[in-house]
Amino acid sequence: MGGIIFIPLLFVLEGFADGTNENIQHIQEYVLPDLIYTTLRMILGVSAVSILLAVPTAYFVANFNFPLRSFLEKANVLPLTIPTYIMGFVYASIFSFTGSFTKLSMLFFSPKEIFAWDVNVLTEGWLMVFLGFALYPYVYSSSLLHFSSKNKAITEAASTLGVSSMKRFFTLILPLAIPSILGGTVLVVMEVINDYGAVSYFNVKTFSAGIFQAKQMDFSGSLYLSALAFVLISLIFGSLFVYRNMKRVSDKKNSNDFQLKPLKGPKAMLFSFLAFLPFFLGFVVPVAQLIYLSFFTPKSLIDEELISTTLESFRVAILPAVIIVVITLLLLYNKYLNKGWKSSLIANLSTLGYAIPGAVIGVAVLGFAFFMQKDGDFYAWGIESLFLLSMAYVIRFMAVGYNTLESNYARLPDALPDASRVLGKSSFVTFLKVNFPILKFGIFTTFAVVIIDVLKDLPLTLILQPFNFETLATKAYKKAKVAESVTDAAPYALLLIALGVVVSLVLMRSNKSSK
Repeated sequence: MGGIIFIPLLFVLEGFADGTNENIQHIQEYVLPDLIYTTLRMILGVSAVSILLAVPTAYFVANFNFPLRSFLEKANVLPLTIPTYIMGFVYASIFSFTGSFTKLSMLFFSPKEIFAWDVNVLTEGWLMVFLGFALYPYVYSSSLLHFSSKNKAITEAASTLGVSSMKRFFTLILPLAIPSILGGTVLVVMEVINDYGAVSYFNVKTFSAGIFQAKQMDFSGSLYLSALAFVLISLIFGSLFVYRNMKRVSDKKNSNDFQLKPLKGPKAMLFSFLAFLPFFLGFVVPVAQLIYLSFFTPKSLIDEELISTTLESFRVAILPAVIIVVITLLLLYNKYLNKGWKSSLIANLSTLGYAIPGAVIGVAVLGFAFFMQKDGDFYAWGIESLFLLSMAYVIRFMAVGYNTLESNYARLPDALPDASRVLGKSSFVTFLKVNFPILKFGIFTTFAVVIIDVLKDLPLTLILQPFNFETLATKAYKKAKVAESVTDAAPYALLLIALGVVVSLVLMRSNKSSK
């Protein structure tokens, strides 16, 4: 089962085989340098914005008690429910000539003064900022976990010795947090490389955008760029992994008697504001803008198109979610029964697809379809039947299902299944009678998380969708990009966000009940 991940790898690496192709030579000479530099700039810029928003917020929440702290601890995860392409086009609409920023500015300034500012956010730099608003929770979550549970004794000792709080943070606390910060940053990098909708809307040429553009001209070019993207990802993640492990320190869990430092007065209000600001920029502003725009959406679009698109989206998402849950259960149960490196290796191989951008997986699946074509019509059947799209979803989101269910499996008591097997029950009966009842809620949560990730996916769906087929993600993107109407895209975007928020709340409840 773990070998399924090698399908995209094998067909992507085939892109290096045709180096004499004129189109590939053109890409190498005129296109490739820009794609590499732009992608690296985007990675560095978005990572910097995410770290600046996330690390101070996580540190404040983990160490101080101030108004709204408990709410903000959970709320700062919610921007992840907004896909990057939605965050991009929403902020672009806010700062457009007829957007909310202009309308609010007119309350204080004359139209002549406002238009003299010449605000243009459709640039690479502003896109870095907007993607940072969407992706900082990855760094926030990993940093919060570190600041909440690691090295409290060390920092308390430094405080006792009279080291100032500022010096303590920059010389002791922050260096120790680097591995955790890098852990979240790796996920930010993955999302930046995977993004197509936002970079396409802002006309920023990253690898994903280049793959889509090359695909329209010559499939060999997109295959070649996909192979290069895979190599680039391997180098980046390999470097981050080595650096993170070099910086890893041996630390102990925090004692349970640690108390948050209470804050009062202006300082408490300042910390509340600083912890609220990322959530405000990453969730409140875009959701409020979408709600405002949805009031101007023609009612016929909401009544007819939205309902039909939602049903179609769920129809295509359910099958991959079921397959992922079943495969995940098999992998975890095999790992549970056969503790050793082989079962762990198989499981880890099955989850590598999430590290590969959706555009790369999409092109690889197309390469697989062309290979299987031969004298038949496998490609046309695979596209129309949604087989290829479902296959790509399984490869891409296997890690999402595995990691979600693994956390539930880790809480499974060893004594009950062992007692069942001692009584002569088979592994299958033991699973049905003992494991499954305990894992029911975890299985449901995993199923829901995978469905939401599939619904939000854009690159894979755009590459492998059949004619006259739309999901909530592609509809929102095309309304905003092709039809140039963020207003018409607002209901689709809001529904995607609402579904993501519901699943996030379910996950929070699950994590709370497990403690």
